[in-house]
Amino acid sequence: MVSPQLRWRKATPRIWGCASSKAPLPALRAAVALLLSGLWPASGLPAPAPTSTPFLELPSACDEMPEAFICASFDPKGDTLAIAGEMKGASPVGLILWDLKNDCQHVIIKNNLSSVRAFAYSRDGTRFATGHTDGAVRVWDAATCRQLAELKGHANWVSLVAFSPDGKTLATFGIDYHFQIVLWDIGTEKAKKTFNFTEDSPYFRGVVDALTFSPDGKVLAATGRDGAIRFINPETGDVVDGAGAWKQDQFWSAAFSPDGKTFATVGETDVTLWDVSPLARRTVFKGGPAHCVAVAFSPDGRLLAASYDDGLIKIRDPQSGKERLSFNSPCGIRCLSFSHDSRLLAVSGDGRRHNLGVWDLTTGREITKHSDP
Repeated sequence: MVSPQLRWRKATPRIWGCASSKAPLPALRAAVALLLSGLWPASGLPAPAPTSTPFLELPSACDEMPEAFICASFDPKGDTLAIAGEMKGASPVGLILWDLKNDCQHVIIKNNLSSVRAFAYSRDGTRFATGHTDGAVRVWDAATCRQLAELKGHANWVSLVAFSPDGKTLATFGIDYHFQIVLWDIGTEKAKKTFNFTEDSPYFRGVVDALTFSPDGKVLAATGRDGAIRFINPETGDVVDGAGAWKQDQFWSAAFSPDGKTFATVGETDVTLWDVSPLARRTVFKGGPAHCVAVAFSPDGRLLAASYDDGLIKIRDPQSGKERLSFNSPCGIRCLSFSHDSRLLAVSGDGRRHNLGVWDLTTGREITKHSDP
């Protein structure tokens, strides 16, 4: 099957609301139908590359489209691609939702709010959360794009947000006067637990770069630049495993496997897989000369993606370590997101121009192209 390619281009300025007016984009509709049709091999193994690839162009809403990208994430249902990026001109980092099902885009955060620096969907895809440079944390309805809550407690930049699996708790990390992890009760909009990082803290002495819940919600994993892994009980705040152990220079990214039995970390040039209970090093996948900066499991658990700061992306079988696919993307990729069916991978990050791409893992081809206005 020939994969379509989506290309951003300059168009008449416009903003489409997700729940109201829609843009008549039959080309985009056709692209989404092909990408989500389920006709590709379920194994995730790359299929033979097509000899030619047609282009489909996406209108960019001109001034409302980010020109440098921070993060892109597929929603768990596969209907939306959320894109956070630096808007053109003097605007802060904004957020755009591409509604793939209904062929429309909606700019929900721009000049009226502070810059977005963190983003996460809830597991059921009904809500998403944003962390901002002024310390605000906002929770949104994914269907209506309506703000549901504003969580106030951080004094400064919020760089990480993560939903618990049941969607009742939100974990955030803020670069405040002292570094801080806060667990929020989304229903009451109140902080349940606050972990302050000081020299005597059992948590961290430095910036946290990864914050993620285990699939059963019983563990909140935090890793960062002090080079330690810590598994925290989100109910009691106790460090239950890994405290002060497994020291290295730093961990840039971390992720649980979908079954919760494996924990992946990246630091230095390697990807390390750990048994979760008890925490024990299992496998190390050696990298090259470049630092490894991001890692993600596919939803079906069959693929493990890792990005390196020279622009290399590697897709491996997490069981055997066998490399399934590798490709080059712009340097600075810090955000990896699989589609719900594990066939597509969105890569983005570092706020550089054109640092956004979506790759078809069955063909090994990029299906997004950027053209300057």
